[in-house]
Amino acid sequence: MFDEFDIPAPLYVKIFIWVARYLRKTKVGRHIIANFRGRVMLGTISRLHVDAIHEVRRFGISQCSLQIDDYDQLEHLADGCRDVMADVLQVNATDLHCTIKVCQGKDVLPKEEWMVYTIARSSHSNRPTEFGQDYAHLLGHNSAFAAVSGANDRKNNWSTRIYSCFLCDDLKKYETFDCSRENWQLYYQATAVFPLRYRKNGDLGHTILGYLTFDTKNLEIFAGLPCIFKMNDQVEAYEKAISFLSMYHVGGIMADTLAMALEPLFDE
Repeated sequence: MFDEFDIPAPLYVKIFIWVARYLRKTKVGRHIIANFRGRVMLGTISRLHVDAIHEVRRFGISQCSLQIDDYDQLEHLADGCRDVMADVLQVNATDLHCTIKVCQGKDVLPKEEWMVYTIARSSHSNRPTEFGQDYAHLLGHNSAFAAVSGANDRKNNWSTRIYSCFLCDDLKKYETFDCSRENWQLYYQATAVFPLRYRKNGDLGHTILGYLTFDTKNLEIFAGLPCIFKMNDQVEAYEKAISFLSMYHVGGIMADTLAMALEPLFDE
């Protein structure tokens, strides 16, 4: 039914396909193709492993002697995550900013009253340092944290559904975006936030440890991607739409790995 839209493949593509099909019929050819495919896959994941996951592994090995206020060491984690995400989005790393945040009070307070504070920022940031509990913000005063935690902010009811990622391409467009930080527009205008989740043996659900965030002032970086505010009444459609994004899966891998490494430091 779509024949009228068929576009002939270039000759070099036809030749490549013909050669690949021929090689697949031979033992040597199958080995060549398998090796080529392996190299492509390795190239795809190498930056993820070297720049981000390996940094987390090194942190996990040394965490027995690491104090949580050793922010210089934690900065490497944020840099690795930022560089990988910039690679996935095909943008300059300097256009993207990454933070690692943790929650306080999660075992005794309602989610809206949890305090969220930063333990790491990626380097070359133009933002005030503001590390540690002295600069904590209420979870219930931030739409991104509330959405991925199943809580409510001062403008939205997110508690009926926990989103797996908060993604917005232009925060200034939406009056329903809630943030307690003053002058946040000076630092970022679009963001993607992933929860750091873990589940202990016997628990029925996940515990939110903190958040991995990627934000930018460059609106082109997230342009065209699904926006949670555009689809806030279409939860399943939003989750399905982001499930087709490479950045969603890569961000989730980094967040889950970070959660496993950080959890022992905050296990009360």
